[in-house]
Amino acid sequence: MLVRYRNGDMWSLQLETTEALTVTVQDFLMSIEAWGESVTNSAVGLPVVRILETITRSMALKSKLVERDWYEDKS
Repeated sequence: MLVRYRNGDMWSLQLETTEALTVTVQDFLMSIEAWGESVTNSAVGLPVVRILETITRSMALKSKLVERDWYEDKS
């Protein structure tokens, strides 16, 4: 194994530490209070749910490829 060392400055970006689900729920609650539309509406959420369902099916089939038509609802 080859070990490499580096000399010089390093820049590290500061990233948000807030969990994405917390931000999503806060946005949803604010949209209810203001009678407005949430950023994470059904048009955004549906593809995410479909992806998660497809992953779950693939896992149940021992990682076999599961094809899905993303433009039509076939449930």
